[in-house]
Amino acid sequence: MARDESLGIQRTTLTTQISSLFANGGTALYDAVILGHQHLLEHPTPDRITAMVVLSDGTDESSRASLEETLATIAASDETLGSGVRIFTIGYGEGAREDVLDQIATATNGKFFKGTPENIEEIFKEISTFF
Repeated sequence: MARDESLGIQRTTLTTQISSLFANGGTALYDAVILGHQHLLEHPTPDRITAMVVLSDGTDESSRASLEETLATIAASDETLGSGVRIFTIGYGEGAREDVLDQIATATNGKFFKGTPENIEEIFKEISTFF
C-alpha cells in the first residue's frame, strides 16, 4: 500500500490524537530550526522543493543553541554544501519577535512574513511563488 493511502486509512485516528495535543513547556525554536534544516540537507529529494516554513512567535526559551549559532549553522550549511534550504518564517501572535524571524529567513535567502488570521492564506500563496 502506498504511503499516502495508509494515511487515508488512519486519518481519523491521527486527527483525534492531534486535536488532543496542548502546547506546554518552553519553546526550543533555534534547536528546531537547526534540526529541520539539517534533516532537509541530509535527506534531499531531487524531485521536490527543499524549503521550510516556520510559523512562530520567534521566542526561544529552551534551545541549546543561541540565535548566533543558529544563524551560523544554517548559513554555513547552505554555503558549504552548495545546496540551499530556504527558510520562510511567519511571525504569528502579539509581540512576535520579528527581528529574530527575519534574521533566520534572511540567512537562508528566504523571507519573513508577519502573519495574522486574516492574511495567513495569502502568505502561503506568496511563499509558493518562490518555486
